[in-house]
Amino acid sequence: MNPKRFPILIIIIAILLYIAYNYLSDKNTETKSPNINTFTGNWVGDKYENNSYVTWIQKRLSDGTYTIFFVTIKGDTIIRDIETGKWWIKDGKYYEISPNANTEPSIYDYKIITNDSIMFSSTSSDYKFVDKRIEENNFDSTLIIEPSKTINNTTKEIKIKYDKFE
Repeated sequence: MNPKRFPILIIIIAILLYIAYNYLSDKNTETKSPNINTFTGNWVGDKYENNSYVTWIQKRLSDGTYTIFFVTIKGDTIIRDIETGKWWIKDGKYYEISPNANTEPSIYDYKIITNDSIMFSSTSSDYKFVDKRIEENNFDSTLIIEPSKTINNTTKEIKIKYDKFE
């Protein structure tokens, strides 16, 4: 190798390392510290679990509060449930706690699939789900009760029996 070209080679390698470092840093930052607006808004999801079908609409607000309207269908019973609580992002994890449901927050790894879908994986079990963003006018917003309108911040459960159609 020509000794006169050695400094040029060092400069080229340094530039390539700098570009690679910046590229990887940007990708890492996007995963660990997403814009808060990535998570806010109205979301819908569903899951089959333990012979039950569960679907939900969640409203996450930028002030760190949320409301979820759950509908669970198991056999001939429909259970409706409303949960309110707090959510936040810390150290690349999504946290959610409802004082009515638990004393410790649920912690999830998350993967932003698109601007309108996020996959969540519980850090304490094999529970996974995907939330999909929906527009405010795509559902009857009267179904969602804002935390400030919840009576004594309590969760209400309603069981409705219905006849199976043969």
